[in-house]
Amino acid sequence: MLFITVQVAACLLSSCAGRPADRPVTPPPDVLLVTIDTLRADRVGVYGGLPATTPNLDSLARRGVTFMDATAHAPLTAPSHASILTGQYPPRHELRDNGGFVLSPRSRTLAEMLRANGYQTAAFVASYVLNRGTGLNRGFETYGDRFDVTAPHLSLPSLQRRGPEIARDAVKWLAAARRPFFLWMHVYDPHAPYDPPPAFGSRFPGKPYEAEIATSDWAVGEVLRAVGQKSQNALVIVTADHGESLGEHGEMEHGILLYDATLHVPLIMAGPMIRAGQRVQQQVRHVDILPTVADWVRVQVPPGLDGTSLKPLIEGRTDVLTQPSYSESLFGQLHFGWSDLHAVRDGQWKFVQAPAAELYDVRADPAERSNLFDGRRDTAAKLERIIHDVNVASAKDRVASGTAVDSVTTERLKSLGYVSGRVELGPAAGADPKTQIARYVDYVEQFTRGVDALQAGREREAERVFERLVRMFPGSYEVHQYLGRTRAARGAHDDALREFEAARRLSPGSALVAFDAAKSLAAKRDFATALARVTEGLTLEPDTFYGYVTKGQVLRAAGQRPEAQAAFEKALALSPGLAIAEYELGALAEGAGDAAAAAAHYQRALASDAGMVESRAALSRVERQLPARSGR
Repeated sequence: MLFITVQVAACLLSSCAGRPADRPVTPPPDVLLVTIDTLRADRVGVYGGLPATTPNLDSLARRGVTFMDATAHAPLTAPSHASILTGQYPPRHELRDNGGFVLSPRSRTLAEMLRANGYQTAAFVASYVLNRGTGLNRGFETYGDRFDVTAPHLSLPSLQRRGPEIARDAVKWLAAARRPFFLWMHVYDPHAPYDPPPAFGSRFPGKPYEAEIATSDWAVGEVLRAVGQKSQNALVIVTADHGESLGEHGEMEHGILLYDATLHVPLIMAGPMIRAGQRVQQQVRHVDILPTVADWVRVQVPPGLDGTSLKPLIEGRTDVLTQPSYSESLFGQLHFGWSDLHAVRDGQWKFVQAPAAELYDVRADPAERSNLFDGRRDTAAKLERIIHDVNVASAKDRVASGTAVDSVTTERLKSLGYVSGRVELGPAAGADPKTQIARYVDYVEQFTRGVDALQAGREREAERVFERLVRMFPGSYEVHQYLGRTRAARGAHDDALREFEAARRLSPGSALVAFDAAKSLAAKRDFATALARVTEGLTLEPDTFYGYVTKGQVLRAAGQRPEAQAAFEKALALSPGLAIAEYELGALAEGAGDAAAAAAHYQRALASDAGMVESRAALSRVERQLPARSGR
C-alpha cells in the first residue's frame, strides 16, 4: 500500500508570535499518505519494474527520494498499516492479524498527533479489513470505510472498493478541506484475486497483477494532481503495506512466510526541502514513517515508538546507523495451529525464528535461497536476541498499563497460545509453516472455489468443499465458519450453529463469527441468545458498522422496531451514506406507513449504491403511494 504525506506542520500561535515582520513565515506542510496494498517493490518502475505500469509513482520519485531497501513488519494489511500509523511494531500496537485484534489503547496514531496540532484529517480506505472497528480510525475526523454488506455471505477479501472510486472520494474531500490537512488514501486493487478493469487489463494482456498496479497508479495520480492544485507545500509519502509472493519459496500471495517477496516494499517521499532524484540504499522501515513526519512538521512524537526519523538520511547525512527491522506472522498459528514466525533484518543479515531456523545474507543472496544458519549461529543468536527484546519489552508495556488481564485481552491471548485453554489442533500443531505451504496453496484454491459456489447460490457444492476442508484443516476457524454459512444458507441452522461454535472456540476474537451465529439464532427465533452474540461481537469490535447492521436486523426480526431503528442509525453514524442502513431504515418507515420517509431513505441508499436492486424496487413501490406532484 502506498503512503503519501502532504502538508503537515502547523505553526502554533505561541511559536510564531514576536517574529520580525520582514521574515517570511513558512506555512505548515500538508500531509498526504497513500498506501497501495500488496505492491511488490520490483513492479514499480523506479525499482526496476515496467515504467508503463507506474508512471505517476515514477514521476513522484524523480522529484523526491526513493528508499531502495524499505521493509514492512507483517505481510498482512491491518498489522502493517498499524505499524505505519503508529511507528510501532505489532507486539506493541497489538493489531496482529486482519481479524480478532484492535489497536492498543496506548498507541497514538499519526492522525491523532496531527489533529492535536491543528490539522484537518481524513482517510479513505478500500478494504473492510481496515474498517473503523480495528481502531485505525482514531484521530480521523472523516473515515471513509463504506462497503457493500448486503451480500448474504460476507467475505473479508471481497469487501473492497476500486482505486478510482477511492480517488474520487479523496478528491472531493480535498476540494473543501482547510489547511493544513492530513489525508490518508488506501488503494487495494493489486490484492488477489487479480481482476483489473478492462481498460487496464487490455493494456497488460496476460499480466493481471500488473494491470491492477496500473489501476492503482492511475488513482494515485488523480489525488496527486488534486493535492498539487490545492497545496504547493505538501509532504508526500508513498509505500505499500506489504509485497506479494508469486511462487517464491512455494508461497502464492502473502500472509504466512517472512521472505522479502512480501516484506520488501516501495517507499517514496517528496515535498518541501527534499532534494529531487535521491536514492537511499540504506535499510529503512515502516515504523520510521511517523517519526519522520513529526520531525518534518516539527511536532513532538508520542512516547513508546520503535521507529526513528529518516530526515537525517534524506538530508544526506552519512553517519546514520542502520536500525534492525523486526517482522512477524502469526497467521499460520492463528488460522491453522502451525508455529508463529518472527524475523529480524539488519540490512545485510536476516534471521527467521522458526522450528527450522533460517539465516540469509540478503545482500549477497536477495532471493534468500541459501540458508547459512548452521555456519553462522553466532550471527543468528545476536539477531534472535532482538526478537526476544522486542516481544519482552512489549509484554512489559501491556502489564505495566494494566490492560493485559481484561477479559477481551485474555481471550485474544488464548487465541495466541499465551495462556491456558489453547485448542489442540492435531498432528500439525506447531508445524513449521514453510513445510505446510503447499497444503496452504491447495487450501486457498479450494476455499476460493467454495466461496464462489456459495456466492452463486450453489450451497450443496459449497458445503462439500468446506466439509472436505474441515477434514483437512480442523484447526482453521474460517473453514468451520464458512461451512456454517453454507448450512445456514440452506436453512440448516442447528448444523450451522455447531460450526459457528467450533469457529468461536478456535478464534474467540472474531467478531464476524459472533455476528454469523446471531443471524442463525435469529432465524431460529432465539432472539435473546442472538442479541447476546451481537453484544459479544460489538465488545470485540465496538465501532464496526456491520455489527450494528446485524443488531438492527436481529431486533427487526424480533419486532423491536424502535430499537432496530436506533441500531441502523448508529451504523449510519459510523459509516455515513451506508446503503444497507438507509435501506433498512426505509423498510422500517415503509412498514410504519410513512411512505415519504421510506422514499427518502431508499433514495439515499441508491445515491450511495446505484446498483442496489432492493432499494430501487422498494423506491418504485413506495412512490406509487405518494401523492402526485404538481406540475407533472
